[in-house]
Amino acid sequence: MIHSATKLLIVLVLGLASQLTLAQDAESEITRESPKATWRSERNFKATQKAWGLLADSRYQKAQEQFAKLSKRFRNPYEKSQALFGLAQAYMATGNVDGALAAYEQVLHLDALPNKPHFEAMAQRDRLVEMQAAGSAASKTLGAGLLVNAEPILRVQPVYPREGAIAGVEGSLTVEFTVTKTGDVVNPEVIGSNLPSAFAHEAIRAIKKWKFKPQISAGQPVSMRAKQTLDFKF
Repeated sequence: MIHSATKLLIVLVLGLASQLTLAQDAESEITRESPKATWRSERNFKATQKAWGLLADSRYQKAQEQFAKLSKRFRNPYEKSQALFGLAQAYMATGNVDGALAAYEQVLHLDALPNKPHFEAMAQRDRLVEMQAAGSAASKTLGAGLLVNAEPILRVQPVYPREGAIAGVEGSLTVEFTVTKTGDVVNPEVIGSNLPSAFAHEAIRAIKKWKFKPQISAGQPVSMRAKQTLDFKF
């Protein structure tokens, strides 16, 4: 059994993980990832969008209740995987690591075709399990208080620049920023990139909407510089 202090540390470092999004971004992501033809009904599609909207508005408990209800109601494996993945995100937002792990496992055991929630759930499940086994935080510090690859509790995926998509451009860039005492992102700047400037603009625009669990020092929340590498791939 992992100690409660270790659980707390996991939550502080890992947070919600993966891809919680603001309502508009979540809805467009669901649309891109899963065309409506894949859904059993328009009603289910809209209900899932509504749940993501609650999560984006930081109404975590309400989102948790909604995703839990949908995960029980949905029979289509694809739709069910969407609801369970959202449930995992809601659990992480409230610090319930065990609940998140259980939801991730359910996503992976569904006989749905591989999709983004499936692969994201696998990655987050494996990371949580590894952290629990190690009994320590996943992140490492570098230099004077720089948190490397800090895990967000709210992640907004950057928009793929239209010109880059047409040209088939792929690559990555690294953004450095400050995580405030309240977990907000301020002063982001691209410190490394192999992509055109349009990608940097979209990365900055997206990461300003991210949210992190505040870093704690001596029992008090503190600001800290952090960095995150974003990949742009088809």
